[in-house]
Formats: sequence, structure tokens, C-alpha cells
Amino acid sequence: CFTSEKLDSNGYLIVGGYSKDNFNNQTPVGSIDFIVAKLDPNDGTIIWSKLIGSNLEEKLLSLTVDSNDNIYACGYTYGNFNNQVL
Repeated sequence: CFTSEKLDSNGYLIVGGYSKDNFNNQTPVGSIDFIVAKLDPNDGTIIWSKLIGSNLEEKLLSLTVDSNDNIYACGYTYGNFNNQVL
């Protein structure tokens, strides 16, 4: 489920949300995990994606992209990310 989307400085679509299923050949760690992905604006092809979570539940509720294309995500977790980095 995608809950947020923004365009980066090059017009690529950055989407965020959460999933309980595999996403782009990545398997969730817990019951529900964060998703962040970059999509080609012309055809929706996934450029890259990241599924991140703990053994419990996480939901990404909102994201933004700054002028340097840094991505900031907001959501919640019931677990511990153990130093995972998006």
C-alpha cells in the first residue's frame, strides 16, 4: 500500500508505504514493513526499492524529498530497526 509520493529534482517518482508481502524481490522481515521506491515517470519501472523493518510492524505514512534529493520518511514501528539504513 503506497501512502505517499513525491517527485525528485529530476522528475522521478519517489513512493513510500508499507507491505506484508514480497516487494520487488525483497521479503518482509516482520508482519508489515516500510517500502520506499524510485519509479521512472515515463513507464513506472522501479529504478530501486527498499523494504525495511523489524520482526514486528512498521508503517510509512508520509515522505518528502528535499532539493538535494534526500528522502525523509515518517511513520511508526513497534520494533527495532537494528541500524538498518534506507
